[in-house]
Amino acid sequence: MSKPVVEFVYFTASDAYKADDSLIDSAVSAVVRAPGSQNLFRGIQTEDGATLYIAVAWDSITSHENLIKNEAEYTPLVSVLQRAIAPSAAMAMLHAEFNDHAAAVRALADPATELAFFTLKSPDEAAVLPAKMAALEKELEHAPGRRSYTWGKVVEKEDQILLIIGWDSVEAHWDALKVDKPFADAVASAKESVNIDLVHVHFQEFKP
Repeated sequence: MSKPVVEFVYFTASDAYKADDSLIDSAVSAVVRAPGSQNLFRGIQTEDGATLYIAVAWDSITSHENLIKNEAEYTPLVSVLQRAIAPSAAMAMLHAEFNDHAAAVRALADPATELAFFTLKSPDEAAVLPAKMAALEKELEHAPGRRSYTWGKVVEKEDQILLIIGWDSVEAHWDALKVDKPFADAVASAKESVNIDLVHVHFQEFKP
């Protein structure tokens, strides 16, 4: 049985999009209407103020693939989406299969969303990572300012997982690391096995 996934598309946003995010409403509306599409969120990365993230919850990766194969729908959709991409910028796409799909969607709806990409430092670390993630999840239960959270594999990359956490604010995340030593220690332990690249996004759900 196919599992639900969250698709993430991200790229440097054009000045035109930053001035008027309705520029691509027809494209995201088409995605929302597609069979199997559940929710769509979008927002600009906090750290650089330039990268646009679009997150789409799907009932399965097959549903997204079916939209891509539907040229009559997908070709004009991509054409409109190009308006949001800065000149010379490239678009990246990935899918995450989270352990708790509903929690991932809730995290996207939280006031601030952390996306932490964990990439194994070596294949040998794969054996110890589940225990370290379990320890991190245990400490996240008590982290101040934390809301919804879960993690799961990145479909396109065997050596990468994505941890998604909703926070009261971006500052709440950094404050939690300062005041909650067990949480900070669990993160430090994970860093022994993985390289972590994280961003924060203030997502807004799109509803046509």
